Amino acid sequence: MNSKIWCLWSLSILIPAMVFAKPALVKVGAYEFPPYFNSTHAKTGPKYEGTTVELVEAINGIQDKFRLEISVTSPKRRYLNFERQRYDLIMFENKIWGWEAYPVVASRVFMGGGEVYVALSKPERDQTFFNNIGERSLVGVLGYHYGFSNYISDDEYLNTNYRIFLSSDHERNLQLVLLDRPAIAEVAIVTRSYLNLFMRQHPSTREQFLISTNCDQEYHHTILAREGGLVTAEDLNRWLDLLEENGEMSEIRHEFGLVRENAAKPRFTLIPP
Repeated sequence: MNSKIWCLWSLSILIPAMVFAKPALVKVGAYEFPPYFNSTHAKTGPKYEGTTVELVEAINGIQDKFRLEISVTSPKRRYLNFERQRYDLIMFENKIWGWEAYPVVASRVFMGGGEVYVALSKPERDQTFFNNIGERSLVGVLGYHYGFSNYISDDEYLNTNYRIFLSSDHERNLQLVLLDRPAIAEVAIVTRSYLNLFMRQHPSTREQFLISTNCDQEYHHTILAREGGLVTAEDLNRWLDLLEENGEMSEIRHEFGLVRENAAKPRFTLIPP
């Protein structure tokens, strides 16, 4: 066969394969952490909502090398599922939340926020009610890392050293506080952004809650990816930069009442209804 014809024939085979190559699938771990991620069940199947879902869609829209897809896990099982390679990266995380011994790389910090203490408002209560938080009956979420416990999330440790009830539902924890059962739930530890969303949906609770002006912890959210995996820290930072430049990240923050890292404040700010 003529060499020129051979070259043309080879290119005719290779070019379509290059053009129509499928993007590599990247699984994104996500667990109940409103407003960052929450799932509901309908007749048509599970429905995923939250900032993680929006961010996955935005990243899929700005590049075609990878296709990001949600893989649901839980706060406690997220480490085991990572080890079993059921997902490749996880958003709105921080290495200090139990990831120190795992082979992960982190993006730059791209989102701020934090958690506050919420109690039932009573005439005799003021901000001093939160001074000795470890002596209160607390309600939190199973598998979460809290500042008051030095980010130790182990159930046995928490139950041994604190009076704490751990559930899997933020709304339930706030409802427990509203029931005024101090032996079970004096104080709930709640994400600031979720608390704002909850009070928008339940306006009457604004006057019922006493909210700490100081935080249990400040968030410094990053994206964690498997070290040596398909997605590098450079990929993550490039995507974050592109989303900042095109305005999509700003839209996501506005939609969910979130803040940039350098705009995060140590005091709770109530978002108007």
